[in-house]
Amino acid sequence: MTQANNVAIESSQINSSGVLQPAGGGTGVTTTTGSGSAVLNTSPTLVTPTLGAASASSLALGSALAVSYGGTGTSTPSLVAGTAISISGSFPNQTIANTGVTTATAVGGTGISISAITTTGNATHTVTNTGVTSVTGGTGITVSASTGGVTITNSSPAGFTNNLGNSSVQSWQNVLGSRAAGTTYTNSTGNPIYVAISNGSATTAYLYVSGVAVANIGAGSGSYAYGYGFAIVPNGATYSVTSGIGIGVWAELR
Repeated sequence: MTQANNVAIESSQINSSGVLQPAGGGTGVTTTTGSGSAVLNTSPTLVTPTLGAASASSLALGSALAVSYGGTGTSTPSLVAGTAISISGSFPNQTIANTGVTTATAVGGTGISISAITTTGNATHTVTNTGVTSVTGGTGITVSASTGGVTITNSSPAGFTNNLGNSSVQSWQNVLGSRAAGTTYTNSTGNPIYVAISNGSATTAYLYVSGVAVANIGAGSGSYAYGYGFAIVPNGATYSVTSGIGIGVWAELR
């Protein structure tokens, strides 16, 4: 045992280098760094210490990792509210709310009505057709039904194209061998056609288009005398000549 200044020190508290061990109130080391008071293990207060890099196991849950070590420097994220947006509560339980747009307005159009015109929050809108109650086809147009789901079809698309006299589409043809007086024929070429007929009999005849007399074909007189009739026949129309006459010429521009 060594006694200095009336303080008794056990020899076991001093190591072989003469350093006082912590059990005897020493530090157990031969060198020091920094200045000030010695640090004890219960709730010490450190003033600007220089600490080494922290390991994952030394970080407490919820503590902030410094920016220099790849963190954000804060233990909670920072949420910033924008226009018409509010944020309440604290991390991690926060509520984001719309504070600006409180109502929505639905607007109907011609023949259309919408229920719940102005609503707040979630709403169900019923759209109703209040104006158009039926659909009807017209010339060259067919409809599958008058109400409900309707399919509209152009039933004669070729009728909208007039190629009468267009030499790249039509030409004069002698059809006498396939025509007869008193028989009704239908123009199904997709274009209007031009019909020319000569009457070689002594009886006056008529040229009809869709049942309407459009030309009076006068009676012929003598061996080479003929009456002539001409007509334009629309696409889809029927045409015929009075029965019982002698036809000298039947030609069509088709």
